[in-house]
Amino acid sequence: MKEFQIFLQSGLSKPEYNQEYVRKLKSLPIFETTHGERVRIDGTKQVYVLDIKYSVRFPDLFNLPNSNSIFLKYNLENYKLSETLNIQVLDDLQYFMKFILPAVHQLTETQILHSFKLLLSLHYSSEDKKTIISSLKTVKLIRSSQGRLEPASYYFDESVELYKQMLPQEKFVPDRFWTELCDGDYYTTEKAKRLVREFGMKHVVSNDEIIHFAHQLESKAKGKGRIEDLKLKSSLLFRKALYKACDAKDNKERLLESIADIKFIFPVLIRKELSNYHRPFAAEGTTVKIRGSLIDKKTEHQDLIWTSMPIIDLPFMSQSLQKMIKNAGAHEEPPPNCVTSNIRNICQSSCETDQLIKTRAEVFRSSYAYLQAKRFEGNQLAGLPVVLVEKDTKLMRPDDVCLSLSYDLDFRPYLYKITPEDAMYAPFFQKIGVKNEATAEQYCNVLAAVYADSCDKKKLHLNQLRTVKRAVEQLFKLIRIQGNQKLLENVETLYLPAVDGTLYPSSTLCYNDTVFETKRLEEALENKFLLLEKLSECYLGNDKYKHHQLLELLPQKFQPKMLSEFTEERVVESKMQPCELGTGCEFSGWFDKHLSSGAFKYGLICFIRENSQGKITQEDATKMCEKTFGSIQILCCKTLETALWLDKQPLPKTDEETDVFVKRGQQGCTFYLKHNDEMALKVINEVIMTLTKEINVLLGNRIALVHLPVLAQLLMCDDLQDIRKTLAKNQIRDSAETESSSFSLPAPGTEIPGEWHDCLDMNVLNNFEEGEYVGYSIDDKYIYTVIVEELPGHNGRYSWRYKVDIGEDEPIEVSCVDLFQFKREKKVKTERRKCMEPEPQKKMLKPEENTCMELEPLTGAVPHSSESSTSSLPASVEEAKREIDKCLAEIWKLPEEERHKAIKRLYLRWHPDKNLDCESLANEAFKYLQNRIDELSKAKAAGLTFSSRNTNFRGFYQQWNQEARYHRNSRERFSRGYRGFHSYNFWTHNENVPRPDREEARRWCRQARCDLNAAHKDTGGGSTEWCLFKVHQAVEKSLIAACYKRNGQHPNSSSISTTAAQVSRYSPQLRDLPEIVKNLQTLGVDPKRTQYPNCHPYPHIPNGQFRSENEMLALNKASELLNKIEAYVN
Repeated sequence: MKEFQIFLQSGLSKPEYNQEYVRKLKSLPIFETTHGERVRIDGTKQVYVLDIKYSVRFPDLFNLPNSNSIFLKYNLENYKLSETLNIQVLDDLQYFMKFILPAVHQLTETQILHSFKLLLSLHYSSEDKKTIISSLKTVKLIRSSQGRLEPASYYFDESVELYKQMLPQEKFVPDRFWTELCDGDYYTTEKAKRLVREFGMKHVVSNDEIIHFAHQLESKAKGKGRIEDLKLKSSLLFRKALYKACDAKDNKERLLESIADIKFIFPVLIRKELSNYHRPFAAEGTTVKIRGSLIDKKTEHQDLIWTSMPIIDLPFMSQSLQKMIKNAGAHEEPPPNCVTSNIRNICQSSCETDQLIKTRAEVFRSSYAYLQAKRFEGNQLAGLPVVLVEKDTKLMRPDDVCLSLSYDLDFRPYLYKITPEDAMYAPFFQKIGVKNEATAEQYCNVLAAVYADSCDKKKLHLNQLRTVKRAVEQLFKLIRIQGNQKLLENVETLYLPAVDGTLYPSSTLCYNDTVFETKRLEEALENKFLLLEKLSECYLGNDKYKHHQLLELLPQKFQPKMLSEFTEERVVESKMQPCELGTGCEFSGWFDKHLSSGAFKYGLICFIRENSQGKITQEDATKMCEKTFGSIQILCCKTLETALWLDKQPLPKTDEETDVFVKRGQQGCTFYLKHNDEMALKVINEVIMTLTKEINVLLGNRIALVHLPVLAQLLMCDDLQDIRKTLAKNQIRDSAETESSSFSLPAPGTEIPGEWHDCLDMNVLNNFEEGEYVGYSIDDKYIYTVIVEELPGHNGRYSWRYKVDIGEDEPIEVSCVDLFQFKREKKVKTERRKCMEPEPQKKMLKPEENTCMELEPLTGAVPHSSESSTSSLPASVEEAKREIDKCLAEIWKLPEEERHKAIKRLYLRWHPDKNLDCESLANEAFKYLQNRIDELSKAKAAGLTFSSRNTNFRGFYQQWNQEARYHRNSRERFSRGYRGFHSYNFWTHNENVPRPDREEARRWCRQARCDLNAAHKDTGGGSTEWCLFKVHQAVEKSLIAACYKRNGQHPNSSSISTTAAQVSRYSPQLRDLPEIVKNLQTLGVDPKRTQYPNCHPYPHIPNGQFRSENEMLALNKASELLNKIEAYVN
C-alpha cells in the first residue's frame, strides 16, 4: 500500500496534474493515520500530519473526541503529500496549543495530569506561555486532601515558611500530586511548582493575610497552645510584616497601623532579677500589641518600665522602619509617664534579700536620673514611698523626707534627710514634693506616726520619746517664727505628749492653768488624767508664761483644753442599773405621767403666753410644748452615781451617789432618777425642781424666775381642775384653749379621725370589756363605740356579739367582726427584762433604746379560746400560713355578709402597707392569703367544698388595697406632722379614753388574795396589827385591780376610802364597797396605825392596841370585798 500511495502521489508532479486528479486521489482510502488506519481525506475534516514525540506516552491526549480533524502519520509518503498539497505538519506544542488547550475543561482528571506532564516536556515561547497560563488558571487540576479537585489558586506555596506555619496542611498541594506529575524528579518538580505558582498558587504573603494571621495568633495566645510554636509563628509573622512595610511596592504605613492594636507579638523576656522583684507587665506566654510597646534598643530600659509597658524586639532596623513603627504607636524611649507608673507599681513590693535590695536601688536611681532629665508630672508620685533611705533598705514618701534637716538622727525612722549619695537628684526630689527644709506639717506627721506606732503601748520607748521631744521643739519654734495660719492648715490632728509618757490628740489633753481646785477634784488630779507634758521637757526652756503663749499660738482646734474651763459632772454609766420594773415603775411613771399629761401641757401653754404677755400665740406655744416634751426623757435607775469628768474622761475618786441627774444633749435632755419606792417628799421635790429648771432651759428661759415655783406646782397637779386652780392662785391667766381630744372622752358615734385608722387592730379574735372604747365599722367609716355588755349564746369565736353604745337612744347589737380594738403598748414582761440589763464594759442604752415595747391589743383582751392572740404577726411564713388556713376555715362557715367582713379584716391584717415593720413576711403571707381566698371562692380547696357559697372576693381587692394605702398615708402624715416628737400611739394622744386592762387587774387580784391568806395565818397569834395591816394591803390591791379593770390605770389616791368611792361607780355590784371599807376602818384596818408607834399615844406601840376579835370580822369583810371585785374583774 505504501508503494501504491507513492505511485499515485507521483502523478501530482506531472504536467497534466489537475484538480480532478487531486480530488480522485483524496477520495482513495490509502492515507495512513497516527492510529495505523487507511482513510480518505476528501471530506470536510481538516487534515494534519503529526510530527510528534509523545503520542505513545500520552495516547489519550492524541485521540481526543470531537476534534473534527484527520491526523496523518508522519512518514515519507505523508510528508511528501503535505508538501504537494500544503497539508500542515504539527509538532507536539502545536498540537497542544491547537487541540488540547482549548478542550482542557472537558478532559478527565488523568488527561489533565497527562496534559500537565506534556506541558512540562515542551518548550514554548513567552506568548504561548501567556496563553497556556490564562487557560489553565481556572482549571481544577489538583485533587485536595479532602478529595475535591481544586484550581491552583486554592493552594498556598508550602515553600513559604509563614504559610507553612500558619496554615493547615490541606491548604497545600498534596505530595502525591507532585509524585504522580514528576515521578520524583527534583528538577521536574521544581519546574512544575514554578508553573503551578503561575497558574495561581499563592506564594506571596499579602497585607490582608498578615492582618488575618495576626488576629489568629492573638486568639490562639489566649488559649492553651504550645508557647514555642506560637512564638515561632509570631516571630515569622512580625518579621514578614516588617519586610513588607519596608518594601517600596507595599503601602508601608497602612500595614503596620492595621496590625498595631492586635496582640500577636511575644515581648522580650525581662531579666530574672527584675522579675523576682516584681511581676512584669506581660507575663511569659502573653502576647502584646505594637501600640504602646517599647522598642528594645537598650537593655537598661528594662529597669525603667518593665511593669508598666511591654518591650518588643525588632529583627532589623532602618530609618524608614523606625519612623513607621513609631507612627504605629511604638516608643523608641520609655515615656516618662510609664516610668512613673513603673515606680508606682514597684514601690510597695517587698525586698527581703540583699540581691533584691540592690536591684531596687539600681532601678530607683536609674529612674531618678532618667526622669530628672525628662519632663514629667511630679504629682504622679505624690504620697508614694519612692525615696531611698537607710542604706537603700527602705523607701519613704516625699512628705517624710527633706533635703535639709537639723538633728536628723533624732527623727529616724519617721523623717529623713536625703543622703549625700542622692543629693545629685535634688531637682527630681523637689519636683515630687520633697521640701528643702522640714515643715511644721512634717513635724506633725512625725508625731502622728509615733502615735500610730505606740497607741497600744503603755509608754513610748526612749528613741520615740527623743523623736517626740525634738519634733515638739522644732514645731513650736516654726510656729513662733512664722505663725500658724498656713503652717498647719493641712493637719487634721496634732498629737502632743502627755505626762504619762504617751501621745494623745492635743485637743484631748489638759493644760493645768488653774490656781485652785476643790477637794473633790484635788483627789483625782494626781497623775490620773491626760495632762500635757511640760514643754520644758521638750527643749523649750522653763518659762511657763512662754509655754502658755506657745499653746495659744496653736490653731483653736489643736489647743489643749484649759482645766478651768471643762470640768463637768456625769452619770457613772458602768454603775448605773436600770430599774427592774421597766415601764411599770410607779416612781418614774409618776413623773412621766405628769410631765406628758394634757393638763400639764395646758398649764405650760398658759405659762408661756403669760410670760410673753400674749405675744406668743396659742399655736406657737403648743408647738413649743410639743418640741419640749419630745426633748425630755426619763430613765429610772436602781443605782445612780455621778463623777467629775475632764474633757470627756472621768476623774477617778470623784464618784458620788445622787437622786437625780440631768444629761443634756443637742436635741434635749435625759433625766436619770434613782428609784425610790417610798416616793419620799424630799426626793420628789428635788426631782420636780430639777425638771422645772430643765423645762425652762428647753424653752429658752422664757419663764420668769418668779414663776418657776409655780411651774413646779403644776407638775404636782393630777388633772386639769388642779391645774386651773394653781394658775388662778398664782395670778396666771387661763389663756389656753382646751383640746377636746386630750381632756374629754370622744362621744360615742363620733367618727374616728383618719390618722388613727391604722391603729385599729384588724385581728377579729379579740375580747372586749364593758366600758371599753373601740372602733365600730358602719357605712364605710369607723366611729367611736363603747362596749355595753357581751351577749351570750355564741357558737364560735367569730360569732360573739355585743351590745354597744354608738350615741343613739338605745344600745344596738353588733357582731364582733364589726368591732376594732385600738392597739396599745405592750408591757415589759419578766422574762424579757434581761434586755434592759446593761452589759459589762458596754455603754448604757439611750432611754429611747432601752425598751422592750411593741404595739399589741389591750392586754386584758383574751379571745374566747384556750389559745391567746395578739396583733403581733407570727414569727415565720409557715406559722402565718397555718394561722391563715385556720381563720379561713372558720370564716367560710359564716353567713355571707359576716364572711365578707371577716375576709376584709383578714385581708387588711396581712396587707403589706399595714405591716411595714415586717414587710417581707407580710408579702409572702399576703400572697398566700389571696391564693387561698381565690381557691375557696371556687370551692377547690383540698378537702373542702363550699359550692353553696361560691363568692368571688377578687372584685373587692382594689377597694381594700386603697383602704390599706389610706391607712398608711394617714399614719405617715401624722408622723411628719409631729416631726418625730411623739410615737404613733392612740393612747398617749387620748389619755382620758378608758382602756380596761383585765390581765393587770387579775395580777393585782392574785396578790390581794395572797395578802388575805397571809392575814389568815396571823390570826390568833398575838399580832393583830399585822393581820389588820395585811387586810389593808389586800383591800388596797383589790380596789386597784378594779381600777385597772375599768380604765387600765392606777388610782391617783392612796386612800382606800377615796378609791372605794371611785370604784363603787363602776358597776351596781360594787355600790356597797364604800360601806365595807368604812366598816374595815372601824375595825382598825389602817396602813399607818398598824405599823408606826408615833400613830399611838406614848408609850404605846401598834402591838396590843387592836382587839383580837376584830381579826375575823375584818377578814370576812375583806373577803366579801375581794369576792365582789374578783367577780367584776372576771
